[in-house]
Amino acid sequence: MSDELSAAELSTAELSTALRELAVTCATPPVVGGAEIRDRATRRRRRRRAAVTLGAGTAALALLAFALTLRFGEDPDHHAANRPPTER
Repeated sequence: MSDELSAAELSTAELSTALRELAVTCATPPVVGGAEIRDRATRRRRRRRAAVTLGAGTAALALLAFALTLRFGEDPDHHAANRPPTER
């Protein structure tokens, strides 16, 4: 313990150097290569685009269904189902 210096005893430059050396010695190689990382990113991008497209399509269909049920131009008080039967 006596040969180890505390962080307060090290200057900023020495601490930075010590941390960089520690990072270099403890570094591990990536589990997958660069090509695999790019492939994963491409698949992730495609999934996101598909999800956005599906969500937009669903919203458009819901809006269309709502618009078709509004019956523009009709008097809301006089629906065909609410009319009394006519006498002959």
